[in-house]
Amino acid sequence: MNVEKTLRDLQLCELEIVKDVVEICREHKIPLYMMGGTFLGSVRHKGFIPWDDDVDLAMKRSDYERFLALAPEALRQGYKLRHFASDRDMPYYPAQVVDPSFEILDVSAQVAKTRTAWIDLFPLDGMPKGKLSCFLHKYHLLYLRMMLKFSQFSQVVAVDLKHRPLHERILIAVGKHLHLENRMDTRKRMMKIDKCLKKYPFETADQVVNFMGAYKFREMFPRSVYEDVAEYPFEDMTLTAPRDYDRVNRQLYGDYMTPPPAEERNKHGTLTEDA
Repeated sequence: MNVEKTLRDLQLCELEIVKDVVEICREHKIPLYMMGGTFLGSVRHKGFIPWDDDVDLAMKRSDYERFLALAPEALRQGYKLRHFASDRDMPYYPAQVVDPSFEILDVSAQVAKTRTAWIDLFPLDGMPKGKLSCFLHKYHLLYLRMMLKFSQFSQVVAVDLKHRPLHERILIAVGKHLHLENRMDTRKRMMKIDKCLKKYPFETADQVVNFMGAYKFREMFPRSVYEDVAEYPFEDMTLTAPRDYDRVNRQLYGDYMTPPPAEERNKHGTLTEDA
């Protein structure tokens, strides 16, 4: 790993990956949406949040599956699609497009690991109609996600992340002491979540969610939010996201125009020269 690379070098590398993904999506008429910190960065900084180390993009589930099929052949030479269904070493449920030539050290979990420059691709999935059905589906998904995290605890759980709610701190304490991952199959856990998320199509749902993002059901919105979109500046290009940027970002972050304190900014624990 070249320790002289800076966070800005990483961001610029990821920006090139984004451009390639956007080109593929435009060619195949796949709508692509900024999510999470990428959308916030576009609104607040016209590009990357200065301390952010990745890019979050999403597609509705049917388009996500199309992209997974297209990407291995369509991506620029040197880039690689990672998805748990085809890569047994992939530790995350959302797909990633990575540039293996750029490496960083991630120390957010109990076991430090080298990661390549990456962008995250999330599926947007439907939720069932009716309060009871929605309630039951939510808690089924939360249970499946909890079990997935236990199955890969030392590899992916950011145990020192500040301001976690009490229930998450309790679950982390359980994971630290019981070592459940030694008795669980992560791939099977991902397949269970995958099957459950696909149960309700985006196209017929009233509410849709990016459940495997960092904010779980805080990223649940009416489908109409993704049907009324706008173009936003992101570095030297434009990307698409919901037109109602205030609604989305306020639901995720509250006072989203006020940056968090410095000690809460490096959530992935990535080490570069300027970290």
